[in-house]
Amino acid sequence: MTSRRAQKRSRLPQRRARDRVAAGGTLERRAGAGADLVSPVSLLARPPAPPSRPPAETARLAAKGASLAAAIPKVPGSAEPERDRAVRLAADQEWAAELARNYEAGDPAVTGYGLLAWREVTRVEVPPHLRRDLVPGAGAPLGCYENALWFACAHADQPVTLVHGVVVQGGRLWWHSWCELDDGDAGTVYDPTCGLHFQRDGPGGYDDVLQPTALATFTAGQAATAAAISGTAGPWPLDERGERALLGAVGELAGRYADSHPGLVEWMLEMRARDSQFAGDFETLVSRDATALVDLLADLAGHPAKWRDHQPGTAPWAYRFVDKST
Repeated sequence: MTSRRAQKRSRLPQRRARDRVAAGGTLERRAGAGADLVSPVSLLARPPAPPSRPPAETARLAAKGASLAAAIPKVPGSAEPERDRAVRLAADQEWAAELARNYEAGDPAVTGYGLLAWREVTRVEVPPHLRRDLVPGAGAPLGCYENALWFACAHADQPVTLVHGVVVQGGRLWWHSWCELDDGDAGTVYDPTCGLHFQRDGPGGYDDVLQPTALATFTAGQAATAAAISGTAGPWPLDERGERALLGAVGELAGRYADSHPGLVEWMLEMRARDSQFAGDFETLVSRDATALVDLLADLAGHPAKWRDHQPGTAPWAYRFVDKST
């Protein structure tokens, strides 16, 4: 999943996001502005230059990927040369195996993003037209916004919705992007972090395990337009409804900490009232990202010695907030 916490997992296996969309400009997105001004296919029309590899490595991957290229449907309108596509798919297959090994190792510091979904969410098989140019499991742990946008545009003729939101993992809220497919009673989610399709509803589904909150949803056309105007794959500015949904998600999780750790929220409120340094740091952090409130609660809940024995206003608190967004 992609967030301000990327710096916390420096040992995460690196995998570039699929930089397959051509975009440029600046974004001024207004609530209610949803006209499709840019064709999703246009964002996929100019494939990026393939990464530089030794000739022998390229030849090996091309030979290995020929059968994959023949079996995996191609995105309509794609101008990617066939040999480049075969090389990419073979490299994706090898990356999927490496990522699976990292997830199987079970070390959160190494696997990081996507571990909970990979382990606990029910996977589903989807027909070929819902996995164009994809090798299952070839996710991008630090590229969810880029890859979710790519998936939505690559399947623009299907009932796919791009979602920007937050999910719950380890008692914290994580910024994330995924795609939802309206393909049946239970629904399906494509999670770009894992590169897998999951069951959305019901026990063991995506909603059950990750407790996602959608902050903004887009058709492929709306997403392509926003990407072209902003020059980014997101996240894009939230409208009023999205801001309310975010505050609701923060409040819900904060309430759980209040119930499970009596006195913690009251201590924070008293610190804001009686410790000017704490209050200033708190306001600065939360004004930049409301989910920082949950981060703080999670940290204090996990380290009660930081707060239980400190009486607000009697002496300087021994700790300072660290802003991970810069």
